[in-house]
Amino acid sequence: KQWYQRRVRGLYGYDDDDVVAADRCFTFYAFFNVVWPTIFLELWKRRSAALAWEWGTLGRDIEAQETQRPQFKGVLGANPVTGEVELQYSALLRQAKQTVSLVLSGCCLLVVLVSMLAVFRFDDYIQHICRNEAFPDFVPGFLTRFVRYTPKVLLPITVGILDALYSNIAVALNNWENYKHQRTYENWLVLKLILFKFVNSFLALFYIAFYLQDFDKLQETLATLLITKQIVGNCGEILGPTLISWAKVYLLRRSSGVEETKRKISQVETESEKPRYDSSFDDYLEMFIQMGYVILFSAAYPMAAVWAFLNNIVEIRGDAFKMVNGLQRPFMKRVEDIGFWQDAFEILSVIAIVVNCSLIGIRGQVGRWFPSFTAGQQILFVIMMEHIFLSIKFIIDRAIPDVPAWVQLASAKERYKRNRALKGLSSIMRTARLKGQLQKKAQQAKDRLGKIKGEEGDEEVLEQNRTVAGQSNSRYKLE
Repeated sequence: KQWYQRRVRGLYGYDDDDVVAADRCFTFYAFFNVVWPTIFLELWKRRSAALAWEWGTLGRDIEAQETQRPQFKGVLGANPVTGEVELQYSALLRQAKQTVSLVLSGCCLLVVLVSMLAVFRFDDYIQHICRNEAFPDFVPGFLTRFVRYTPKVLLPITVGILDALYSNIAVALNNWENYKHQRTYENWLVLKLILFKFVNSFLALFYIAFYLQDFDKLQETLATLLITKQIVGNCGEILGPTLISWAKVYLLRRSSGVEETKRKISQVETESEKPRYDSSFDDYLEMFIQMGYVILFSAAYPMAAVWAFLNNIVEIRGDAFKMVNGLQRPFMKRVEDIGFWQDAFEILSVIAIVVNCSLIGIRGQVGRWFPSFTAGQQILFVIMMEHIFLSIKFIIDRAIPDVPAWVQLASAKERYKRNRALKGLSSIMRTARLKGQLQKKAQQAKDRLGKIKGEEGDEEVLEQNRTVAGQSNSRYKLE
């Protein structure tokens, strides 16, 4: 009850002793975390469809037009569809490599699990020392007040180090699997990284919420992970490329003797020294992790949504500064949507329903609503509530069209014009074909008539020759 009173006073704005009010606020916030991601994703699909229509990529088979990756390796062979000679790679061999990658990814997840447990054990040890004030002799006195915060700082550091290590491993495994097209390559890389990043980023929170069931610690851990990731991420994204580009330009000036000759470095030289912007993969991954922090556990710490909102405001301007000043100008890529990321966000919103309903059950709110319910009945009630939330999500998903009405209308008009043009073209081709056939038949008739006339002329000449020969023969006989 005291814990609820603190949460009500500190988080939800109430200042009374009504635990029922706290339960209602928590339930409303959990329900809000279920509804708004669904509406947001549906509105984003509509926005994506509108942009794809404006840019001419809606309904286009982009993957069929995609060229081969330069890193793709294989043996020359005939394409069974086009018959052209191109590089081929065994699908069976790629599936075997994917199986090996899956096993290695599982081993990496075990490393994450062991690392998280080690950090929590270290946290318990530090808290025990702080409670008993049994600090080792080698710890200076002025540091004893900061020792209790060591595990909280160690956790995000561990998460960041494991993220960086597995990112390199995932890229190496994806290159080893040897995909032909860039879109397929990115989809499989997303699948590998999302699974690891999800476990690495949220395993500690799941452990605290469902095993320890310590909501005070859950709030502190969520705040530490979210704020630390945002500060470190923004500083790294903005300052990293900018400092690297400035350092490279300075070295270019020194190596080319610009300072002595007073020659200005051209924009082309400056741009060539900046880091490349390979893809938007890291940006999507950052948004995926942030959205997970907000919709999975922010019911226990509502300020997480506020911190995420403030971070996104800073991130918009920070990414713009990074793209303009710190990186090379990126090349355009024709895509219809955000690809596999859309499915990843949809799956995350479904997991959020399960997590929020489970948090409601763990906090004992169902037992306070229905005191006569047994433990089994409470579990059944939570499952029923989860299915109701899933049904609401499905209804919202079906109620909001993925494509705006004006885009559907414009697309229908374009299809009508295209079909009409194709019909006109086919009519012209049919007319031209008939005209060619008629011309061919006329030429054949003309040739046949000329042949007949030639044969008739030959018969007349033969008859005249016969007549002349007969007359000559008669004169010969008379003579």
